[in-house]
Amino acid sequence: MKLIDRACSPAFVVTALILVVGIGILDSNSRSFSGTLFMVPFALGPLVLSLLLALVMPNKASQITLIIGSVLYGGFFIYFYDRLFYGSPSPQSGIGLLFIGFYSLRVMIPIWCVAAFLSIYKIIKNRDSP
Repeated sequence: MKLIDRACSPAFVVTALILVVGIGILDSNSRSFSGTLFMVPFALGPLVLSLLLALVMPNKASQITLIIGSVLYGGFFIYFYDRLFYGSPSPQSGIGLLFIGFYSLRVMIPIWCVAAFLSIYKIIKNRDSP
């Protein structure tokens, strides 16, 4: 399967869309786009990794798992961003963006592991079948 075909996979499209929306949300409260791009690896880094995993894990079970993880992360990001800038605004709220990606790793790492297991299991299962 070509890389272009994998880039049209549902998990890749959903994750890319959530990533673009996240960048837009970050840019809405930033003075410059370069400041937004500085925060993307910290705030949206797990989505970038999910995007790359969607390219290398083309089977249906892994794609569904990665979609669930991306949607959960998108919801967590919006909730955390809302709490930082609108729930209890302070001059230090921007520092909280550095920790969004790290806080989510407790959930995202198991989701990535499950997606990898399902991808590997599918490869092993297909080898054994006649």
